[in-house]
Amino acid sequence: MPNSLHTQTEKSRSLHRLSWTTLSIFFALFLPLSSFAARNEIPLKEGAWNITLQINPKTADFLPIVQMLCLSQTDPVPIPAKKEGCRLLTKEIEGNTVFWVAECREKEFVTRSVGNATYDSNKVEGAVQTMTSATGKETEMRTYTLTGKRQGNCR
Repeated sequence: MPNSLHTQTEKSRSLHRLSWTTLSIFFALFLPLSSFAARNEIPLKEGAWNITLQINPKTADFLPIVQMLCLSQTDPVPIPAKKEGCRLLTKEIEGNTVFWVAECREKEFVTRSVGNATYDSNKVEGAVQTMTSATGKETEMRTYTLTGKRQGNCR
């Protein structure tokens, strides 16, 4: 009987070690994956970005709009939403792409922008569609191609 008790205790210890080993392997393998999936970061290298909006189709009447913006993981939308009267209405991140809706209100008109930007570390590509409505005038719609490159650190 003492041998039987001794054998059972050894089995219990072995199972206990096996359980801890299994748990350790599980956490070592799957915890980093779950924390990576839970983060909603895009491959955006934070800093000063030179952003160009080119109207589609290209015309001689409209020169490209070029702006230098400071972009980060918390502020990845490449539009000047900090401009007075402008605000970001929605922002969603899916994979490498940020989607947004923004609105700017000025004296006589309202411009709503719907856009997307796909990041690849030091460059970005996307599209922006704007709808401008003015009191007593027809709504004007424009589509822009968005491109950009990181220039360095923000000042």
